[in-house]
Amino acid sequence: MIEVAGADTAMVNAVGNTMANAWGLLVPIVAVYSKRRWGTYLPLFIQATVLNGIGAALFARYCRLNSKAEAEAGAAAEAKWRERAAAK
Repeated sequence: MIEVAGADTAMVNAVGNTMANAWGLLVPIVAVYSKRRWGTYLPLFIQATVLNGIGAALFARYCRLNSKAEAEAGAAAEAKWRERAAAK
């Protein structure tokens, strides 16, 4: 996670571990309910698929995949390009 979170690595790790442990407690309960109610574990797998998809979408939306230095260098290059374009 250090490649993604940068200075917030500890917070991202803590939140991820908390969420993983919470689901570790809930999955057996949901599995028993699913088996009794529908006679299959399919709803449990559907739920896992949907939640993983939501997690991937949130990750893609809110996590930066480059370092702060790279982002600043890109912003500086873009600003220079805009200045040159405005001067023409």
